[in-house]
Amino acid sequence: MEPVDKKISIENELKRKLIHLSSSGIAIFYWFSSKDVTLPIIGLMFLISISLDLLRYFSPKFNEIFLKLFGKILRHHEIEKNGLVFSGSTCLLCSCLILIIFFPKIIAVMAILIMTVSDTAAALYGKNFGKIHIKNKTLEGSLAFFISGLFVIFLTPKFDYSFTEYSIAIFTLIVTCLSEYIPFDIDDNLTIPIIFATLYFLLFKLFLNNSICLLSVV
Repeated sequence: MEPVDKKISIENELKRKLIHLSSSGIAIFYWFSSKDVTLPIIGLMFLISISLDLLRYFSPKFNEIFLKLFGKILRHHEIEKNGLVFSGSTCLLCSCLILIIFFPKIIAVMAILIMTVSDTAAALYGKNFGKIHIKNKTLEGSLAFFISGLFVIFLTPKFDYSFTEYSIAIFTLIVTCLSEYIPFDIDDNLTIPIIFATLYFLLFKLFLNNSICLLSVV
């Protein structure tokens, strides 16, 4: 949990989450495009992002310039680091690559949108209206995560639009929401979409016995 005196302001949190929300464009672009087109683009963006992280680590001067430009919207652990720390954008792009490579398109798109839309809703609503704190989260933020996740589930394409599939999706959303209370020492831009996609895929295979190839772009 971030120290109280080191949390970024509401205004800067809004700026950070608007950038985060704009990453939903990756899911939209991927849905209307193909894996062959999307992967090189996201791969290039990932290489640029991780290169910036490495430059910050190896060049104090570059890090000083970077912090002047973006310091206000960074988390304290992205600033006060004792070693190499990967930014939220690097982790987000990494998870997008994993999802696009290893999961069917329908699952990848849902997982990316859960990461961008629901995480944004949870952070903004929880920071502004959260009263009931559980560890480093708020109950109100978790409810915002769940409700916005339902919108994602019901507005995105499905494999067969069956009652079972929607039940799997909602159960997966609940588990993903609860996983936020587990103290992973991993950026939630990685944990949220990977947990959602993996559980959704396994449950779909188990209960609907659908022969989906991991490398499928369906």
